[in-house]
Parts: sequence; C-alpha cells; structure tokens
Amino acid sequence: MSISVWQVLWVLLMKYLNLIIIFLASFYLYGGELMSPIDSGFDIKSILPLLNKGELGFIENSGARPKQVSLFTLIDATPDEVWNVLTDYEHYTEIFPSILECKIAKQEGDTAFVDYKLDAVLYSIKYRLRHNHTPKKSIDISVVSGDLKSGEYRYDIYPFENRTVLIYSIKASATDTSFLLRKIVRKQPTMDEAINISTAIITLNNIKDALKKRQKGK
Repeated sequence: MSISVWQVLWVLLMKYLNLIIIFLASFYLYGGELMSPIDSGFDIKSILPLLNKGELGFIENSGARPKQVSLFTLIDATPDEVWNVLTDYEHYTEIFPSILECKIAKQEGDTAFVDYKLDAVLYSIKYRLRHNHTPKKSIDISVVSGDLKSGEYRYDIYPFENRTVLIYSIKASATDTSFLLRKIVRKQPTMDEAINISTAIITLNNIKDALKKRQKGK
C-alpha cells in the first residue's frame, strides 16, 4: 500500500503537537458563511466528556473550498479571563510567538482594526484584520488589507461552571501566503483543512499558556 505525502505530513504533525484526541466530525453551515457550531444548533454539552480528554475538531460538510474548521478546547479559566487575553492586542506579541508586531489602527465601537506583522518562517507578512466584538461572547475576524487576500476567523466563548469552552474557527486558504503551499494544496486540497487544524491547535495552546502565566502571576 503506497503512502501519500499528505499522510506522512499528517502523521508527523500529530506527533509533533502531541494531541490527546482530535475527533473529526462534520456539521452543516448555511450559506457557506463562517458561523459558530453553537449558532447552527449544536449541543455543546454533549461533547463535554470528550473535551475533558482533549481538543475536539470539526470540519464543515460541504463542497465549498476552503472548508470551515472549528476546534474546541476546555480551559481552566473563567470567561472573563479568556476574553481579557483574546482582546489584549497590545500583548499579542507575547501571547502568540509568531506575531512580530501588533497594534490597533483604529477603534469604532465594538470593532477594532488591528495591524499585524507575522513571522512566516522564511519571510514576514503584514496585514490588517477587522475584529468585531460581541463582548464576553465572540469575536468575528476578517481580512481588510495587506498580504492576506482573504480569510475569516472566529472565537466563541461558552461558560461551563467555573471553566470555559473556547472555540476557534477558521475558513482560510494557505495558498494566500506561500507559493509552495499553493502547489501542495492544488494537488491535495484537503491540506487546507490540515493546515488550519494545526494553526487552530497552536493558537489555542498559546492562549492557554498565556492564561496559566497570568493566573500564576496573581
């Protein structure tokens, strides 16, 4: 039986990230827009036993490309603590190691326009994102300008007792940022989902690490 490049990369990725569990399931999204699984009628309480064992991932069930990927994690922190980290843009360079620069360009009510400079390993990219805040509940993020041409992202906060279920959703294509990735994705389109899952895992781990540091500093 032959093994594809995608399969090798996937195995190495899972080994590197040392996930306890990733459960890939499908859910339907109306209109192809980025949505929270909670908004689409998903019963988040039904997966809490699984979240106690590790992260849980979902991939959109549609013919659209790129597909939405959502990753759930259970955090030992209150929703207020989680929200404070998600909106602490002044310290994003400390929270997310791959972010070289981050500053709020302008604020319009609950919407922040944030400028980023990101380390893309062999080079850096600059872009502006629009962050629409629903205080203490969710953040909808979309591309405004810069090296990123498209992409939608979303955080959802779900309180559970004295802890928080944080959901990070991505609907973006890696083809915007790298010629090499563009060639890989063209040959194997599902690499987009694999890359977005790994991005979501790293992002959530960064957030949890930041929360632990702040809790220890109290």
